[in-house]
Amino acid sequence: MKFNDTHNRLAMMAVSVALLCIVAAAVIVPGRLGNLEALKEWGDILGGVLTIMAAGIAANYVVAQMRHAQSIEDDRLARARRAWLAMMPEAMSTVCDYAERSYRALLEQHAVAIRSTGLTSYNNPIEGPPTLDERIFPEIRAMIENAGDSAEADGYVELLSQIQVHRVRWRSRQHQLSTPDNNVLSATLETEMVYAAELYARASNLLGAARPRRTPEDLKPLSRARALYLLGSYRFPIEAVGTLAERWDKSRPLPAP
Repeated sequence: MKFNDTHNRLAMMAVSVALLCIVAAAVIVPGRLGNLEALKEWGDILGGVLTIMAAGIAANYVVAQMRHAQSIEDDRLARARRAWLAMMPEAMSTVCDYAERSYRALLEQHAVAIRSTGLTSYNNPIEGPPTLDERIFPEIRAMIENAGDSAEADGYVELLSQIQVHRVRWRSRQHQLSTPDNNVLSATLETEMVYAAELYARASNLLGAARPRRTPEDLKPLSRARALYLLGSYRFPIEAVGTLAERWDKSRPLPAP
């Protein structure tokens, strides 16, 4: 790294101090410049002063190098974050699509359960869960790493956790219904519909925050009840689902992106 103006000023200061020491030797010890002992004494003083100044300049140079390296690293992290943020709209859109397909599947299964006296049984098995592109997981993890300790990182952590829990619950219901005499209550499916709406809302909120030209409307958090409406609950309203979503919205509202 090249010396900057600060380094140049320090170097000039060191030279100035050295010259002052020489002048002081000439003034304070008049007529003794020829005295070798006096010159040796002042030579030692001058050497000590120059050593201290050189150490100060070297220390300042090392600190400047460290700051420069940190600046380069900060710039790299900022570029990486912008790059991953640019990928988030498509990633969050994929999660929203997954949540929508999950909600529709749960809605169909709920209709089957209602026709079967409130139960989904071994004779009316739940079909396989909607698929989700596995590439979404490393993308979200990378965004968490690049977001640091910000509230934005917390939003992606919550989303990633909820996606995995939602998939586990799908597999659990499938396993439960793979054995005769096991049933799933319609109330359980109603709760899962609210979870699907929450997943949709969280991904939608992060999608709004990732847009390059965000508006105040984009930063307004989407609630579970509103997500249910967007998922089409008005066409096939289930009172218990809407009531549960509103209760969760009041007790634990989703944070702004």
